[in-house]
Amino acid sequence: MVKPVAAFVLFIAVLFVYVIPVRAQSEDDLAQQDVKNRINRIIDTAMGIAHDRAADFNARIATINEARPLELANFDSSHIANNVTRVIDFSNYLAGFRRTDDSLGRALEDSLFILHEEIPQTQDRVTLEAFQDSYATDLKAFDSYVETLGTLYSEVLDVLLFVQQSSYEIHNDQLQFRSQKDVAEYRKLMKPIDATSTALKKASEESRKATALANQKIAEINGGKIPATPASHKTKKP
Repeated sequence: MVKPVAAFVLFIAVLFVYVIPVRAQSEDDLAQQDVKNRINRIIDTAMGIAHDRAADFNARIATINEARPLELANFDSSHIANNVTRVIDFSNYLAGFRRTDDSLGRALEDSLFILHEEIPQTQDRVTLEAFQDSYATDLKAFDSYVETLGTLYSEVLDVLLFVQQSSYEIHNDQLQFRSQKDVAEYRKLMKPIDATSTALKKASEESRKATALANQKIAEINGGKIPATPASHKTKKP
């Protein structure tokens, strides 16, 4: 069973908090506050998108988990036909999810790049770069997880299509094919599923680690513990 995730790009769960002194604001103060507001708007937008996509993703995970496509109890012709459709739909969803993630990631990167170019070498630039690095790390790890999940269900689909076209019976909770050739092919198709399941578990753990590190980075930003020395100049990816 595939576990649901929390918010996609999970680390952006903490808002930046800025304390504004109660005094007359100069033009520099207003400009600096405008930068902070723009950073916050970018983060708020990313959080909103993350929340909505996480809810949809988890709903899809729940649906495919309920289908239990490889359980012998669902190996009658009707269940197999339905699950073939479900797995195809889910695989297409994952592929589209990754394409959308790539598009959203590039759009956010463009926004961050433009803002980065307008910010002088100040703590605000350090804050922006810390957020950008954390976002990129978390996104990459989660994309790897989704890619592995797609591989797993592609392999599941291969098994279902093979069983759908084979002659078999179920006796004493055992799948029994009528030919030894089919037995060998079934075992061949099932074998990579075990390896991919192990890889999926590892990808999930790596994604959670990336999220935890990103959360820590954001907490450091909010606590004012990010070093005040600006990071190296970021260049826009092609």
